Amino acid sequence: MACCEEKAGCDMPCCNKDAGIRGVAIQLTLDPLATVAEAPVRQAAVVWLHRPVWVGGTVLQGRYLIEHDTARMARGEPCTFIYPFADQRLPVVAFHCVHLERASGKTNTVVLESIGDGQHQKLQAFQFAGEIGAHGVPTVR
Repeated sequence: MACCEEKAGCDMPCCNKDAGIRGVAIQLTLDPLATVAEAPVRQAAVVWLHRPVWVGGTVLQGRYLIEHDTARMARGEPCTFIYPFADQRLPVVAFHCVHLERASGKTNTVVLESIGDGQHQKLQAFQFAGEIGAHGVPTVR
């Protein structure tokens, strides 16, 4: 805001030569009724697997939808479902993910590991954009 150039009757500090600098008290309070935005219960992302990828004991290749359901995870149920993109009625793979500490990312991410034969890969984890933490695929024993 520009100074009023010492106009009569102005009480702005720039016009009042005797005002000096005054402190301003600010008090912040938390509203007990306000809630922090929670992560959605279900999140999903489309992924293209260009080469054969092992997910548990199943090999996938092509376009898929990965869905994660935090309500199922909280109940100890399989929380991750991978559906063929063209037919999302039945998942081809379902498992209970393993939480992994990760920084928030700007894009959906899938972590693949190359395995011995050089032709196949193994799904290690996935993370949704903006999510803190990732979802690891449990190892098959």
